Amino acid sequence: MLKRSSKRKAYFFFSTVVALTLTVNPFLAESSYAAPTTSTQAKLEQSLEDYTAAKKEYEAVQKQISSSDKRLNESFQQLTKLQDEQEKTKKRLDSVLVRLYTSGHNNMGVQILGSRSFSEFIGRLEGIRLLMESDYQIYQKFKLQKVEIEKNHDSIKKEADDSRKLLVDAEKQMNKLQSQYQSLQKVLKEEQTKKIAKTIVKESKVTVSDPKKVVSNQSWINRARAMIGKVQYKFGGTSYPYFDCSGWVQYVFREFRGINLPRTSGAQSKVGIPVSKSNLQPGDLIFLEGTYKAGVSHVGIYLGNGLYISNSNEKSDLRIDSLNKTYTKTHYWGAKRVN
Repeated sequence: MLKRSSKRKAYFFFSTVVALTLTVNPFLAESSYAAPTTSTQAKLEQSLEDYTAAKKEYEAVQKQISSSDKRLNESFQQLTKLQDEQEKTKKRLDSVLVRLYTSGHNNMGVQILGSRSFSEFIGRLEGIRLLMESDYQIYQKFKLQKVEIEKNHDSIKKEADDSRKLLVDAEKQMNKLQSQYQSLQKVLKEEQTKKIAKTIVKESKVTVSDPKKVVSNQSWINRARAMIGKVQYKFGGTSYPYFDCSGWVQYVFREFRGINLPRTSGAQSKVGIPVSKSNLQPGDLIFLEGTYKAGVSHVGIYLGNGLYISNSNEKSDLRIDSLNKTYTKTHYWGAKRVN
């Protein structure tokens, strides 16, 4: 009985291990570093990371090509300069040879180079020989340098050509990942729009066409607040996670509420109906003026209890501020309700 019991336990343990292996293995095959997720948001974030990495790789190859081109130009300039020096030396050698062997006088021993005696000629000839030997050595040195520079030039050119091939591949990969990211954005937007539509039908009787009424479903505000620490300020930015103040508000209203707002804070201030401070409700748009230019120049979303959230600047990014703060009170322009 003891043996049978041991065998049964061993068989059960073996079966369990096999079952677990078959269950877990497909996931391990799909991803060796993390368990997969079915969340569209998680896929979108991963897709953004992949695209960002591919973009950095593309930019790195671009820098490498730029560096190669610069060194290639320097090498070409060195080669040109060396060829000029080499040509000058060659001309000096040729000139000496011409003077030695094309004299118009019969008495070469006395008349060559204007020598007044044979001994003077021998002295001059020795000087010429030494000069020619020196020039010849310089000429040979230039030849070796030229060979070396040409090798270096060819090597850099090959490096640049190889980098350009890598650039093409990196660009293809970056564009592919960008398309995947944009596709996932569309999927997420569709899911969010459907979810918002269902929530509005279920929890709110407010019609979208009546801006005077307050939207009772304000879960989207919590989603906007949850972006603190993720969103970064970038002047003129309109794509996640880089926005300026109006770019972020436009993104939140489009993605979380299905409402298309104009691009700038000034244009957004002309949408909806005016709301006094005493009648502010969560979700209303808060506008400031004269923050960095004349007129409406900043926008945020009212949260309730005298607080509003906005993508402020490069130093603080997305944050929550009080309407009672001196700066806000000084620059307060007004509020609008957009439904």
